[in-house]
Amino acid sequence: MRSCLAIVLLVLLAQASARATDESKNEAEAQFERPAIKEYTLEELLGEDNVTGIAALQAANEKRNKITEAGSATTVVKEGARILGGTTVTSGQHSYNVLVVTAPFSGNDITCGGALLTTQWAITAAQCVAGASSINVYAGAVDMPVAMGTKKAATATIHHDFVRNFAMNDIALLKTATPYTLSSTISTIRLSTASVASVENAQLRTFGFGPENNDAAIGDTLKYVDMSNLKKSTCLTLTADFYVAYPGNTGCLSTSVATKGWCFGDTGSPVVYTNDGDSTTKLYGINSQFLGCSSAYPSSFTLVRPYLAWIKATTKLTLT
Repeated sequence: MRSCLAIVLLVLLAQASARATDESKNEAEAQFERPAIKEYTLEELLGEDNVTGIAALQAANEKRNKITEAGSATTVVKEGARILGGTTVTSGQHSYNVLVVTAPFSGNDITCGGALLTTQWAITAAQCVAGASSINVYAGAVDMPVAMGTKKAATATIHHDFVRNFAMNDIALLKTATPYTLSSTISTIRLSTASVASVENAQLRTFGFGPENNDAAIGDTLKYVDMSNLKKSTCLTLTADFYVAYPGNTGCLSTSVATKGWCFGDTGSPVVYTNDGDSTTKLYGINSQFLGCSSAYPSSFTLVRPYLAWIKATTKLTLT
């Protein structure tokens, strides 16, 4: 009898232990719950009856595959840093730049750029942090940022209308676990309220830690490049050959016939504008998409002006 009671007690204890383990596991997993990221098919975005539009985008995919395999007549191959034609940033220059390293739930780490808006808030592209299991922000180093920079864990707020597979509303805010201490190598940048029309054809500056070759995850040194802010209608004409139309709330950067631009590892990096009137540099946008690392096609960046209300509501701060 005692033996039977002992067995029953052991079974009950095992069941209770299993329940406690499951509850702890569920609680831990809840902390890293995968966000619901919107994705749509071509049919859903264009409408099932838009046969012409769907066929054009399918043709674009085929064209991209051919160019990837065989190269393009409009592509100029350029070895070297992924910020093509770029200049090395010296310590203390443009010190609002940060490196964002994301660990997804599966696959390799993702590296992107970003900018500090306050001591505890940074901005980057939504595609860089969507579905992340962990996010780390590195600030204060223009050389070897992972080894030399100040590392902070962060959580992301992704724009509620972000559509990952079409890079729509490609913007996210990162809140670090603890604030950074501002110094000669760590600073913040204000947001630009300039309209698109007011800076057409103006020179904008963008940055990146993009690697110098395909063997590295990130580059050793932060670089910058000055590019022309194209009129959107001109941009759409140029990308039409690729059957690509960058989404709304985006601007375009001229690649100067494939001698200047940015590439993988540089997504989410700041695009800044310096007003000639007061010489103040402000954040105008963040890098979003590119059509080939060394192609003559313009790249796109997400404008920050249309998202000022969302940024203010999220951070509870005035950043302009």
